[in-house]
Amino acid sequence: MIVYMTDHKDLFTIGNMTILSEKRSVVIKDEHNLEHTVKFTHTEFRLLICLASQPEKVFSREELFKLAWNGSDPNVMGRNVDVHICQVRKKLNAVSTHTVKALSGVGYKLTINRKKITA
Repeated sequence: MIVYMTDHKDLFTIGNMTILSEKRSVVIKDEHNLEHTVKFTHTEFRLLICLASQPEKVFSREELFKLAWNGSDPNVMGRNVDVHICQVRKKLNAVSTHTVKALSGVGYKLTINRKKITA
């Protein structure tokens, strides 16, 4: 897994996915080298940045909550992480081989080798 960090703090690339922090969006090149821009809400984007910072590393819900919500009160965590992760996964799965994988009882990780199912 190679993560390319650039001189710009607002840009990094994982596989065929480029994350543009300033624009809060992601550009993904498909198998035909076409670019797809995916927009995320502020919370979804913070979660994606956390996961993308260490692809294939499993983050617990608690870790993601602390990182994405900047240490907010953990008593309000509930299923917030799950709901937002579901949206991140849905947006990535629409155009990418990247996905957020759930590991039951453990947490979530970003993986880039999912086989894309075509109809």
